[in-house]
Amino acid sequence: MAFAIDERLSSEHEQAFARANGVKKLRILENIKDSECNKLAEDILGREFVAQAPLPEVEDIKDKVASIRATIETTRQRIEQTQTDHEKKELEQQLQAANQEIEQLQAQLNAVPIRWLEVYEHRHLLEQALRDSQERLLIISPWIRANATNKWLIQQLEKLLKRGVKVFIGHGLGEDDNQKTRDKKAENAIEKLNQQYDNFCLKRLGDTHAKILISDSKFAIVTSFNWLSFKGDPNRTFRDERGTLVSDSHKIQELFDKETQRF
Repeated sequence: MAFAIDERLSSEHEQAFARANGVKKLRILENIKDSECNKLAEDILGREFVAQAPLPEVEDIKDKVASIRATIETTRQRIEQTQTDHEKKELEQQLQAANQEIEQLQAQLNAVPIRWLEVYEHRHLLEQALRDSQERLLIISPWIRANATNKWLIQQLEKLLKRGVKVFIGHGLGEDDNQKTRDKKAENAIEKLNQQYDNFCLKRLGDTHAKILISDSKFAIVTSFNWLSFKGDPNRTFRDERGTLVSDSHKIQELFDKETQRF
């Protein structure tokens, strides 16, 4: 759960809600099954597959992660304020233990075949895919905007292409007559890569509402998050964009084959 106060996220409210076990107390998980996020996932991934999502277990893990991150932040502040080397060493050991616990919990999340994503998880996963993909990367996004398709993203795409990774980008929804100059430059930069590298396939689909990200056989994401036009900056106005992450290799391949038929 995230809390937006005057259009800004409040981590203090989020952490307090997690500690109070608010998701269970307010029966929020039961409502997720009727959400637009769930319906989108069912349309693309299939109802039977989505039905196996272990919502309570995953949310318990994510609540633990949120609570530990709150503890980490408090510990870091105490380290900065401490006056003795002995206390500082103890706090640093606590910080290391907390980070290790988060890594273990994250490994548990990664082993789940399907789970829900919150808005601010998306950009991190996109950047991870741009850094770590070894064989293939697929991005479906209706719009390309300079705010999200920035210099770093273009550079990472080229690094992938130089390593021989196959990259597929599908975009376009209707006519974009009001495109700003800087957005056009971002699109042109991607088009230039398409002309330079044979392992890059860029196509204007023209009718895509889908927002999909696939990295190798590690994960696929079906979402309402616009990968190439929305950066999801937590310091900017909040937008409720949610998605579904799949780590089942057979379902990932099925989705990849389905999407690449259009290229």
